Amino acid sequence: MIQKSYLIERLRSCKISTLNDLAILTGSPIISTNKSCRIEGLTAGYYFYLNHYHKFLSTQKQRTTLSIDVGIKNFSYCKSKSSKSTSSSTLTTSNFPIIITKWDKLNLDTQYGGDNYSSILHKDSILDNKRYLNQLTKSLVNELQPNEYDVVIMEIQRTRSAGNTSTLPTVLLNYTLENLIFGNIYPQIVIPMTSFKMTNFWLHRFITRSTTNTKQLKSNNNNKGIRFELMKLWLNKLFILPKYPQNELTKLDLLKYLKLDKSEKIDDLIDSLLYNLTINRQFQHLAEFHQLMVSNNGDIAQFVHDKNKYHLQLIQPIIDKYELELKPGSID
Repeated sequence: MIQKSYLIERLRSCKISTLNDLAILTGSPIISTNKSCRIEGLTAGYYFYLNHYHKFLSTQKQRTTLSIDVGIKNFSYCKSKSSKSTSSSTLTTSNFPIIITKWDKLNLDTQYGGDNYSSILHKDSILDNKRYLNQLTKSLVNELQPNEYDVVIMEIQRTRSAGNTSTLPTVLLNYTLENLIFGNIYPQIVIPMTSFKMTNFWLHRFITRSTTNTKQLKSNNNNKGIRFELMKLWLNKLFILPKYPQNELTKLDLLKYLKLDKSEKIDDLIDSLLYNLTINRQFQHLAEFHQLMVSNNGDIAQFVHDKNKYHLQLIQPIIDKYELELKPGSID
């Protein structure tokens, strides 16, 4: 493990824009916008990874990941393993494409509630509502078996309803479920991630907030259509669906493959996969950044440039199709 003082010295030599991109690439916390706080966040993220997850590289173990998209009616999860282990002495070997080992969507009321719960006061009482939600959570965690996975990542809920009071009860219910899941999995680490952070990692950080972009994104049902198109592009490149019968991803074929009803929506399924891809990509970047630091002569700015360039290649067909405007400097 490299000395913290050396890491800080290397980071201090970088521009703030480089530090900002590096934080996004590695999933490090952004404590504040000034340079010292950015370095503090990057240092924390780097050592968090080294202390808890880098060990899977040295043991040559295929890293396993459980990703969760929270919801009572549309709870989705995705389980994966890396396609091959990355040697701690090799910079070029990649864990991608990851192999999807289980991908499913559940209605928790149907799966674990209903006749499986007997009220002790009244079905609409606060007492029974809280006991019922705890039963759903315990049954869910028992089925997911998070302790069998090296990495667990979960969507965390927005704590407001974006001005729409009709959605507030659902927001609060999902927020409660999220915290119950955290409590039932504790002390195992569960990495929290917002939908904004996930979509920013893949797309939004590269494009401007111009009127053109806003209209294009809204016309695709708040990015949901674009997210599915990204999955179509990344099949067999970033992830593999074993024995998937087609070369191209379609909604009907995917639902059939997952043995789900053809009327089911796939938005939450797609998000659970995206969380899985995001954390695996961030850990890949951290592993390679670690090698860069160990080598003593690596160029951090060039490292960030190369990762951004590859990332842009992944989303270029979407940028072209919807004529999205790139931020200045994105393609330098």
